[in-house]
Amino acid sequence: MPEENSLAMNPFLDAIPDLTSLRETIWQELTLATSDSDEPWFLGVFGTLGLSSPELRTLVLRRVEQRSRSLIWHTDLRSEKFSQLERAEATSVHFWNPIHRVQLVVRGESQTFSSGDIVDQEWESSQLSSRRAYLGEFPPGTESDTMTVNFPAEFETRPPTETESQAGKQNFGVISTVVREMDLLILRQTGNVRAKYCWNDHDLGKPFWEETWVCP
Repeated sequence: MPEENSLAMNPFLDAIPDLTSLRETIWQELTLATSDSDEPWFLGVFGTLGLSSPELRTLVLRRVEQRSRSLIWHTDLRSEKFSQLERAEATSVHFWNPIHRVQLVVRGESQTFSSGDIVDQEWESSQLSSRRAYLGEFPPGTESDTMTVNFPAEFETRPPTETESQAGKQNFGVISTVVREMDLLILRQTGNVRAKYCWNDHDLGKPFWEETWVCP
């Protein structure tokens, strides 16, 4: 019975078979995830191009701007992903919803920001408990002889104050991923379905989403 109730509340199943409605549901679910850490798409597996292989890590989806097709993320300026994106903007992000059994893969280009209005805005909107991650003495990925949280020990039991957190802003950066392609897979007992959306800004006239069903 709980499974039947879950399926009844599945917004993706409700949107089938309308491709445009499914696309709007994607953006609605992404936006919803930014305000609720319990939402499955609150976390995304963020892929970049390393020097010798693709690199993956899990990031918190901080903000969504549907009009500009942008997904906003926070990062340490000293991290490898930041330098990787400065070399190559190509990005893939994987989202999985185990409740509705829906997979979303988005592809696009990511811009990095180390200063400016967007960095100021995202820093001001960040929680103090999150800011302690930017107070670390060493860049993320630095090898250590002992287990370390890589921020001052005093903040292991409390978040920094507003004043204390400001020292970390010099290490705080923002990533903005502009989505060019969305690949949606919906798992169903009656048969899986898959839809693909590609942003078309090459044709004359107003840009639009090209949308089509594809074989799962």
